[in-house]
Amino acid sequence: MAKPDHVIDKRMVNALFKGAETSGAANRLLGGAGKAGVSIVEKMMGGLWVGGNAYLKPQTIEFHPNALNKIFHKGGAGMGVVLELSEVIAVTHRFGVATKIIDIEAPDVTLSIRGYNMKSFADAIEAARIAASDPGP
Repeated sequence: MAKPDHVIDKRMVNALFKGAETSGAANRLLGGAGKAGVSIVEKMMGGLWVGGNAYLKPQTIEFHPNALNKIFHKGGAGMGVVLELSEVIAVTHRFGVATKIIDIEAPDVTLSIRGYNMKSFADAIEAARIAASDPGP
């Protein structure tokens, strides 16, 4: 996927997808023990973490899976998420092992992403959300 236009900030992240499943190719590669490990992680986390990029744009926050995760997950090419900043209700950050997690809450969905320097990314999202909702003079 080409980089979206007018990017304010971009981060390599993982996004949590409830109900995500590994693809047949991934299952063959993982074998029985690997599939069992993925199943345990899914149960513990409430879904699977999908690697990709988060793009903060003037009107949206977007997640797009990377090429490997498009192959690794069933329906991976359709796992992109685009949230209008005007619909974002809250942006919160929380503890995560090794990397912090941001929860971006909208009326119908919460996008949870994890990566490095997430506090500053959460601040940038909040600033862009406020700017997007400001009707101006």
